[in-house]
Amino acid sequence: MELFADQRVWKAFVRYFLNSAELAVAMPYRAWTLAMAAALAAACFWAYRRGKLSFAQALACPCLAAWCALVLTSTVLARTVMKKAVYKLTLFWSYAAIASGKKYLMAEVILNVFLLLPVGFLLPVVWKRAGLRHVLAAGAALSAVIEGAQLLAKRGWFEFDDIFHNTLGAVLGYILYRACEKIAAPAAREERAGTPGVAREK
Repeated sequence: MELFADQRVWKAFVRYFLNSAELAVAMPYRAWTLAMAAALAAACFWAYRRGKLSFAQALACPCLAAWCALVLTSTVLARTVMKKAVYKLTLFWSYAAIASGKKYLMAEVILNVFLLLPVGFLLPVVWKRAGLRHVLAAGAALSAVIEGAQLLAKRGWFEFDDIFHNTLGAVLGYILYRACEKIAAPAAREERAGTPGVAREK
């Protein structure tokens, strides 16, 4: 717990987060990201009006797509090309480095967990049949695509640690979604029970 109380860790996290956010909204990437999100939002609204999507799905679809686009932009497209491809294949090397005194790496761990947390939360909203294994597979696949693109384009390090932390974030997002669903379920039942005619239809 002392590690999380270290102000340097959180300052580094804020710095990494702000740098990633700045890259994600930089021109010209901001234009195509917003254009794609707007087009998808219009399509989802059309599907909602025709009864093919629920309101939650129509809202979550463009949000999920926009977030994935922002992640891809900030982690690959907007980064500077390095002289050579760099990779770190030792699993959990970052924890060993943190234990040896490089506490600033904890900020990268936290950011990588947070990176796909919205994906794990939004995917079950978009696809009602999505379970934990689907979110786990989607998180791992998306992270592997990002890491593979970084390696091939020489725009970042390929790390198994990043894939693990990204996937963990997606799983935590799913757990958060299920927790919110359980909290909201009683309220939804009470609302249906209070609607005239609903209780008598049983």
